[in-house]
Amino acid sequence: MADRIRISRRKEYREKLYLYLNLTKRLNAKLKKFFRKYARKASTRYKQGIFLENIFILEYTDELYKILANHYRVVIEINAERLISQRYKQTDQEIDTIIAEYIAIHTATEVTYITDTTLKKLKKTIEAGLANGDSIEDISRDIQKSNAFSTTRATLIARTETHSAMNEGNMAITKTLALSNPVKEWNNAMDERSRYWHKDMDGVVIPIDEDFVVLTPTKYGAVERLMKYAGDNRGGAINVCNCRCFSTYYDESDEIIT
Repeated sequence: MADRIRISRRKEYREKLYLYLNLTKRLNAKLKKFFRKYARKASTRYKQGIFLENIFILEYTDELYKILANHYRVVIEINAERLISQRYKQTDQEIDTIIAEYIAIHTATEVTYITDTTLKKLKKTIEAGLANGDSIEDISRDIQKSNAFSTTRATLIARTETHSAMNEGNMAITKTLALSNPVKEWNNAMDERSRYWHKDMDGVVIPIDEDFVVLTPTKYGAVERLMKYAGDNRGGAINVCNCRCFSTYYDESDEIIT
């Protein structure tokens, strides 16, 4: 059985936010460089009439897969060290299994989604250029400047993927810690930029294997979205994009202070 520990909600949130910001910065830099590279490639290949051929798509997806898979590994490893140090040493084999499972489940799905969105944005750029009667040179320049490769998009992807890997990875790690009654708590970002319905979730505690029920506003009225953790993609973009909430995992017997 794991040792009983004392956890400060405020300190826990600050530490997670610090890790999240630094890890996001790493991925953001890599994605911006990746987008610049493929913006140039897409522009050049359009001039050559071979823009959307399979080789381009394979190159794009293979490199993106490596970037995301490596990032997921780093995120989970760093957070594992922090969680485990709170209680006791855990075997590297268990962490490696968690990382391998996360990469296997999430990487291909996210790469496919990002790639499909990129192609849709580029096709839209080309179609607009053709409809306007633009030259190949003009369309080629528009491709390189397309929001498919924008710094804003790179930042959003970096934030979303880091946030999700941190929260789900921490949940998986907690399940290896032999807690007698593991629970999870939703911790809201402590500022005015936070979504009001996420503020309503702050401090909600449930068993680790249950779902948070997030009452989410839509144009049809509020609907219940089930989420395993803050940042769970099942909550949809309205709950995930640029979210800075975290899920804290602990044993029900632990001492939790503000």
